[in-house]
Amino acid sequence: MGRSPGNILAWGTGKTPNANSNWRKKWTPTTPRFLRPSRWCTRAPASSRWQRINFGLPSRQKTLSSARNNYAAFLYSQGRFIEAEREFYRVTEDTLYSGCPMAFVNLGLCRLQLEDDPGGAEAAFTRALLMDRRNSVAVLEMDFLRLEAGDTNEAARYHGAYRTVSPQQSPRGLLLNLEIADQTGDQDALGSYELALRNLYPDSAEYRVWMERQSR
Repeated sequence: MGRSPGNILAWGTGKTPNANSNWRKKWTPTTPRFLRPSRWCTRAPASSRWQRINFGLPSRQKTLSSARNNYAAFLYSQGRFIEAEREFYRVTEDTLYSGCPMAFVNLGLCRLQLEDDPGGAEAAFTRALLMDRRNSVAVLEMDFLRLEAGDTNEAARYHGAYRTVSPQQSPRGLLLNLEIADQTGDQDALGSYELALRNLYPDSAEYRVWMERQSR
């Protein structure tokens, strides 16, 4: 099933960097899994020392979780998912960090890019929801994971939760609706959601992926 994940947030910047590839090699912070890289990512030099200094990550062993999260988001934007996963994991170890729920979301989004770790992604999103049950990104990703696993009942439960915490339909939310309608054989809903995705988000990666699937 093709799909795209939620946005990785660089705490303290208010920006969401994107990975260079548009879809995780199964489905993809909105692509890349298709977002345009923010300026501070695209201009960053290759020097590891420069990256660490400019992302606020000290060269010594002090841990600044907010800066580490930003650095991990940068690594993600460069497609360096293994390194990013390691840095995000270190952020989640700081239980006093106020952004810990989002750090777990970021960790899960990163693990979605690592094809061999769907269970690790689900564990990260579950931890995020234990701390913030209204986190729409974590709810949406759990919905997709349960749907991919064939657990339609649990997927329906998460889908109801997602519609509660995020009443305004996003491209990914509409794609989720399409996936559910496709699996349940609800042709009326399928047509309605496809029309909404085409009219509201005609240039989205989700719409392109969906139409590519229909043409096969």
